[in-house]
Amino acid sequence: MKVKYIFAVIITVVSVFVAVHVSKTEADANRINCIARMVYVQGGVIQHLTLGFNFNKQTHSGVVNVEGILFPGWGNELNINRDIYFDFMQDANSYTLISDEVHIIKGESPGRDVLEQTLPEFYSAANKKINYTISREENSGYLFSNAGMPLFFCECS
Repeated sequence: MKVKYIFAVIITVVSVFVAVHVSKTEADANRINCIARMVYVQGGVIQHLTLGFNFNKQTHSGVVNVEGILFPGWGNELNINRDIYFDFMQDANSYTLISDEVHIIKGESPGRDVLEQTLPEFYSAANKKINYTISREENSGYLFSNAGMPLFFCECS
């Protein structure tokens, strides 16, 4: 009787661990969470940016937080801090992101016109599209590219 009880407890514990692992694996497969850090230079403007991407493949929606500093060639540094909420369409590794809402977070200083000079419109206005090919790079993160050209690496978070 005691052996049956111990055996039942062991089976129950193993079953719980397997269920938790499978559940976490499925949840991870339905999400992309990563952070990209970059220095973006265009003309006389330099930007130190951190992009935090969160995709939910079940709802086909996500958010990217853009945070950093913009050094315009004509004045003082400007703080960037915004969330872009988006929907996306996916075809294999090709993603089309469509911005729903751009939420400017307190403390951001450049105007939309300044950011539009250096970043794609997706990052500064609603209802704008951007296309990425997103490839998983082993367990370390994702490579974002466009038309076969790598744009940035996004490290798993």
